[in-house]
Amino acid sequence: MTLTHSMTVLQVTDFERSMAFYQSLGFADQGVWNDPPIRVAILQMGQVPVMLQEGEKSATAGGRWNLYAYTKDVDGLNARLVAKGIEVTGAPVDQWYNCRDFAVYDPDGHCIAFAQILDEEKTTHG
Repeated sequence: MTLTHSMTVLQVTDFERSMAFYQSLGFADQGVWNDPPIRVAILQMGQVPVMLQEGEKSATAGGRWNLYAYTKDVDGLNARLVAKGIEVTGAPVDQWYNCRDFAVYDPDGHCIAFAQILDEEKTTHG
């Protein structure tokens, strides 16, 4: 048996604020489900889906990474987010683990990293 894909699920405390933040990053709304007492939304950028689930503050927020998403143009994505006024951790940096990356923090403190693989032939991830 093989896994085919996955979706990151993030607990958010202010549903509308989080929806607006992820849409400002470029994630498109794929649907919202109101199933009291919980609201859930799925957003997607390219092939990367994210589920936002309304609830109490997540114990995982503020970790090193809560979502690590790959792109073919990390510098372009960084420039686009900065031009939109989104606070980023800085310019993308080449890392020892064969990626060039940067991050943003969502309103609940989840660390959302964006990365580009530096050498496709040397990678075991992404």
